[in-house]
Amino acid sequence: MEKAREEQVVALCQEMIRQRSYSGEEAGVVKVLSARMKEMGFDEVTVDRYGNIIGCIKGSRPGKKILFDGHIDTAPVTAEAEWEYPPFAAEIHEGRIYGRGTSDMKGAVAAREISRLVKPDYVVIGEASQLNLKIGQRGRAEIVIETFGKPCHSANPEKGINAVYKMAKVIEAIRTLMPTHHPVLGDGILELTDIKSSPYPGASVVPEYCRATYDRRLLVGETKESVLAPIQELLDRLMAEDPQLKAKASYAVGRETCHTGNEIEGERFFPGWLYDREDDFVQAVYNKLNEKGFAPEITQYNFCTNGSHYAGEAGIKTFGLGPSRENLAHTVNEYIELEQLTKVEECYYAVMEALLV
Repeated sequence: MEKAREEQVVALCQEMIRQRSYSGEEAGVVKVLSARMKEMGFDEVTVDRYGNIIGCIKGSRPGKKILFDGHIDTAPVTAEAEWEYPPFAAEIHEGRIYGRGTSDMKGAVAAREISRLVKPDYVVIGEASQLNLKIGQRGRAEIVIETFGKPCHSANPEKGINAVYKMAKVIEAIRTLMPTHHPVLGDGILELTDIKSSPYPGASVVPEYCRATYDRRLLVGETKESVLAPIQELLDRLMAEDPQLKAKASYAVGRETCHTGNEIEGERFFPGWLYDREDDFVQAVYNKLNEKGFAPEITQYNFCTNGSHYAGEAGIKTFGLGPSRENLAHTVNEYIELEQLTKVEECYYAVMEALLV
């Protein structure tokens, strides 16, 4: 990469890091990107009602469309005093840019969930991959289990039904369920992540309600119905055995306020996806990257990405290719190596050469 262009890439990354962009607070980064896209001569630069910034470069001939996708929100900094360098200063030390969002993922940014508008033929997820090709991932769902009891004074517990005791029975039973399995993606893990009772605090009151949340890692082909089915069967059996047990299983609903002020809402179910390493589009990109002097491995992400929508729901040919390491996301002293940042631009040019033919 020529020196001037390399400096531009680094400077843009630093400028974005200096804009704190927790979820719902991304306006500063959008402003930076909008100005930069216009300066670079993008044909269209728009911001949708959810605050996604979409930059469009139109070709001069008919052909395929590639969407480079990324997110501009970051995890919050909860222990700033522990950082060796300020998390929003974007300081460079020993060939690395330090700051929140350097690896996850202001080093490779585009937009979120805009397939209906863009209708791309291919999607490149910019999540960290150390310049390797990622052709799949387990998905993720949040499953909510609720138990309903009967309140009473805790001095006379026999007059009520303790929803937490009923939940304890359910939790133990759920642990006996065998996880689904995929030869590449592994197990469809179901893990308890939190539990709450009501009323809280329960001052001398037997809890009448209990809610437990489970993280379920999704495999290819699993649906909302197929994932809940074994849990519902288990609850039905437990309720048949215990007439006092009333339990319900459902998916958590996420509600987020965007920096535009609009609210986005949806069930927390993000499908898994996986392509064959021998698929034509995967091999086209792999061969072009090798031709350009890169030596990518073809593997899968260990975490959930926007590929759940593009590949898992919309069926668009998708792969991941981004700078930096996956395990740096959300960490103290998060950083990105300058070499990774500058090389990924060359990789993206190679992707376009491989697919826009």
